[in-house]
Amino acid sequence: MRSIGVFCSSRTPLRADYTEAARRLGSEIGRRGARLVYGGSKCGLMKVTADAVHAAGGKTLGIIPDRLRERGLQDDCDFTFYTADLSDRKAAMIREADVFVALPGGVGTLDEIFTVAADSTLGYHDRAVVLYNVGGYWDATRTMLRRMAEEGMLPADIAEHIKYADIEDSLYSLIF
Repeated sequence: MRSIGVFCSSRTPLRADYTEAARRLGSEIGRRGARLVYGGSKCGLMKVTADAVHAAGGKTLGIIPDRLRERGLQDDCDFTFYTADLSDRKAAMIREADVFVALPGGVGTLDEIFTVAADSTLGYHDRAVVLYNVGGYWDATRTMLRRMAEEGMLPADIAEHIKYADIEDSLYSLIF
């Protein structure tokens, strides 16, 4: 079974196009018989994605730090791993997912994207992260990374580790 890791916002309310993208991604994960690996929160785009996976008949693996569980933020997942902190959660998600998608998110999502990419460039794993550029959300990140590559701050093969999808079809071709 293919496991798709999703990084995204746990905040609400969010723009309708972000919510719809999360719903459609979750539906596709479930429809294709893949498993969602996510942060296990019942908030924001995490919840939208997981609910759509379940509605399409798919399975979810939530990986949630104890502090968030203690705050009552744990979603109803098919399988749940508890971790000591966010660093442990990232490590567990990397172990469990075959590829990652980043929907719009905040500083935690950025941290997750760059951890996956940095570990991959060093050969700790071979997973890529696809920035799903809903409404141009990741345009500034793409520009920043392009500049870093031009300045020699990133390896020449960074495009193998961080990919972009501006439309749904290209996203699915990269993750399935």
